[in-house]
Amino acid sequence: MDARSLIETLKGRGLSLRVEGDRIKVEAPQEPGPETKALLSELRRHREEVKMILATPKSETPTPETLAASLLVENEPDEVETILAVWRDIFGMRLDRDQVVRHLEGLRRWQSRRAR
Repeated sequence: MDARSLIETLKGRGLSLRVEGDRIKVEAPQEPGPETKALLSELRRHREEVKMILATPKSETPTPETLAASLLVENEPDEVETILAVWRDIFGMRLDRDQVVRHLEGLRRWQSRRAR
């Protein structure tokens, strides 16, 4: 299950999720059952992507940069190459891992200059 589906499934079970500092806080109306505990274990495996999704303001649609960053953080190298190949096929985007990393580094530099 991908991170977004996992978040929605847990919310559908009545759990609330939020980011506090470097942690994901989960609140449940009752003690989670075995199935929900398994989903929470899955949540831990997607920790960085879940934090990124939860930290994105609701009114804001994730940007391609956010999606690309989550792609690099959450997937194994061979999976990233497969996903980038699909992006190339669907969107006609000629992306590779190095391009995505350079683009994200450029965005970070631009944002830090803008913040000054």
